[in-house]
Amino acid sequence: MTPDRTVPLARRLTTIAVSALLALGAPAATGRAPEAAARAATGHLTCSVRTVPGRPFTFTPPIGAVPRPVRAAGTVLLDGCSSPDGSLPRIASGVLELQGNALASCTRVTGARGTGRIVWYGAAGRSGRALGTSVLTLTPQAGSSAVSSAFLSGTVTSGMLMHQQARGRVSAPGSERCLTHGLPAVDAAGSVSFA
Repeated sequence: MTPDRTVPLARRLTTIAVSALLALGAPAATGRAPEAAARAATGHLTCSVRTVPGRPFTFTPPIGAVPRPVRAAGTVLLDGCSSPDGSLPRIASGVLELQGNALASCTRVTGARGTGRIVWYGAAGRSGRALGTSVLTLTPQAGSSAVSSAFLSGTVTSGMLMHQQARGRVSAPGSERCLTHGLPAVDAAGSVSFA
């Protein structure tokens, strides 16, 4: 019998929001020269993330104690972006719009699938002209995972940062009320990194 890999909802929401934003993980490479070349080719970016004020991440129908098919949708703001390895110095901010579906409850989510689109900007606060876009494809994670992580984890399949993965960490205040009141929406904040 396969062991239960359930992760608490609050942690999952933190992982999903950060996973989608930080879902651009660095590829493996051997030796210093290849590793440096890989970083230069794929880039490395970190940003703070948060849902739009007054527009939380929504779940339809609301997530509850019993697993059921759920549609998730929301917009996440990326700010204070920086490139530790200097490969993506022009990106300063962005906005991610995503939607997906999964079988979800307060304690687990499985089979998350969906897409997200990130628009990148060279100035703070998403001002000025857009630098380009990235399309993020959400993919099911092994076992069950947090609601927020599940909908924020995937691979960039086209545009800027193509082939990279996003991974993040977010907190979602109020998610502990899910079992008793259900969870129709959640505000989240944290950080995300692309590599």
